[in-house]
Amino acid sequence: MVVACLALFVASTGTGIAANHYLITSTKQIKPSVLHKLKGAKGAKGNTGAAGATGAKGDAGAAGATGAKGDAGAAGAAGAAGAQGPSGVVTTGAFSGGGTTNIPGGSLVYVFVDATATVTTTASQRLTGAAEVPLESAASTSGQAFDYGLCYQASGGGAVINFAGTLTYSTSAVFPDRRTFAAAASVVPGAGTWKVGFCVRNGNANAITYADYVNGWVQVTN
Repeated sequence: MVVACLALFVASTGTGIAANHYLITSTKQIKPSVLHKLKGAKGAKGNTGAAGATGAKGDAGAAGATGAKGDAGAAGAAGAAGAQGPSGVVTTGAFSGGGTTNIPGGSLVYVFVDATATVTTTASQRLTGAAEVPLESAASTSGQAFDYGLCYQASGGGAVINFAGTLTYSTSAVFPDRRTFAAAASVVPGAGTWKVGFCVRNGNANAITYADYVNGWVQVTN
């Protein structure tokens, strides 16, 4: 542009200057005051260049601060009611009786002490109960051992069976003075109808006297 302006300037100065030819290769060859006047008009805006390539992915920024706790959501709808479960206790039977009864000695089997309760179970139901009775033996001055507990027997007859089984039953001793004995236990006897009561097995020689009241209860549970 400077060269073009210079050519214009030379042309305007007449033939006196045109007689001499100069090759200008640098603006330093032009007087500053002249160079200042050689500015051309501003050119038109050029076309936008093509988009550059995408730069590399920057590093991840630091984690932001934890936001404030949100409000509690609305309560969900109530679920449907479940099916009615079976009752825990199916039935309760009580037994109570009194009178003077001798329980003979020399026996290897259990016998009931007076009153019993009768209950019915399915194959999976359980019998749970408790009972107490005062006992004495006038001839056993130094004490006489015997076995006792809660027992059940099929309503149609058969063996009287200790709830505790054949190994874990209770053993104590009777004396001439009356003493109270208590038992509590639980068993699954299987399906059937059963007599339940306080029982004694008197394997010694002297009879045991029952001369008071036996009291107890038994429950059938699922």
